[in-house]
Amino acid sequence: MIEISLERIAGMKVKPLITCVGGSAEGEKRFFHRAKLVKKLRRKLANKEHLLISAPRRIGKTSLLKYIRNKPEANQVPLYLIVQSVSSIDEFNKRLLKEIVGNELLWPKLQGWYKKNKSRVTTLISKVRKISLDGVEIDKEDNIDYYEALTQALSELRDHDKQIIIIIDEFPDAVTNIKNRDSAEALTLLQQQRELREIHSKTAIQFVYTGSTGLRNVVRLFKESHLLNNLVEFTVLPFSSDDVKDLMRCLVLGKKEDNASFDIPESIIDYAVQSLDWKLPYFAQILIESLFDEFEDAEGDIQITESTVDDVLDRLIQAKSEHRDYFEHWKQRVDKLPQPYNLIAKEVLMKAVTDNTIRRSNYHDICVKHKAIDSSWVLDMLQYDGYLTEISDGSFGFNSSLLQKWWSKNVSA
Repeated sequence: MIEISLERIAGMKVKPLITCVGGSAEGEKRFFHRAKLVKKLRRKLANKEHLLISAPRRIGKTSLLKYIRNKPEANQVPLYLIVQSVSSIDEFNKRLLKEIVGNELLWPKLQGWYKKNKSRVTTLISKVRKISLDGVEIDKEDNIDYYEALTQALSELRDHDKQIIIIIDEFPDAVTNIKNRDSAEALTLLQQQRELREIHSKTAIQFVYTGSTGLRNVVRLFKESHLLNNLVEFTVLPFSSDDVKDLMRCLVLGKKEDNASFDIPESIIDYAVQSLDWKLPYFAQILIESLFDEFEDAEGDIQITESTVDDVLDRLIQAKSEHRDYFEHWKQRVDKLPQPYNLIAKEVLMKAVTDNTIRRSNYHDICVKHKAIDSSWVLDMLQYDGYLTEISDGSFGFNSSLLQKWWSKNVSA
């Protein structure tokens, strides 16, 4: 059975954790502390360069960034803003401005700016700061130039004695949403953000962007890759075998708080880790949660075996699985690509399912078939976003055998 020495693993890893399968793992009871990754990100932040966090979906990037927000260094003021639903440039700049003026640590330096501009920004700021509008004549909120107001507010903070880290999560989704409505407006947003990064390259302001869709792939559609050349890329890798094993142990300890008789033999933990070729924390979470459900649903205490693990993993990829939304999201992202690139991506993935691999020469033939110009980015997108990985020189296969099996059963069938 599991035996965990509290001295063997440093930091938070030995603490019982609650499974978290419906969102980001936030808080002491949910966040699995990857000490090396946290240390590396803190070091990159200390360099005060603007960052692009690169990571596929469900790898733990949002949990990592929320940990940085909740546990800042003494000289930092981190702001966290998720913009996945944003669909206009004004909405983006307005939400970012509200995040800034709503921060208690930043407001003292902004009061002078507010007094000079209150006839234009009082409507917005009063909602955030609860400032009275009595006796103040204001323009309609619709007339506010949010980018100008944002630029002015940031200028007031440029010499702040603390490092202001502006974390913008799901930024590629916001760009895509705006692009689908107005391509020129989306390009303007990218240009504005680059301008702000240039203005604040040596100030207290630091921008950090992330998203489960690759920002570089989104920007390539505009043929304006230079708009990202002042960003330093930081990659969040999947868990190591040791990390995912320790995560499972912590989750088992958490479940034992609900039912003391629940346990999983160490050999089965090893088997489960080996079964997850792509070691996402999400897969580990749903596996332990499902094994616990299996244990509790049994009429008597059952022993968790390799067959139990196999059965649970097999049920995950069924059409009626309670976790089907996770897998459906992978298909939906491909469906939303503009034509003919969505057709190219689907055919590439279909061949990777049926043949287990697809060669670069096959990819070229598919692009020619669909008469696609400048389609090299589709293969890059499929790799960056976590669908495919290069398994040998010029040959690609599914990153996750679970995703491959789901695709085979529910998409290509």
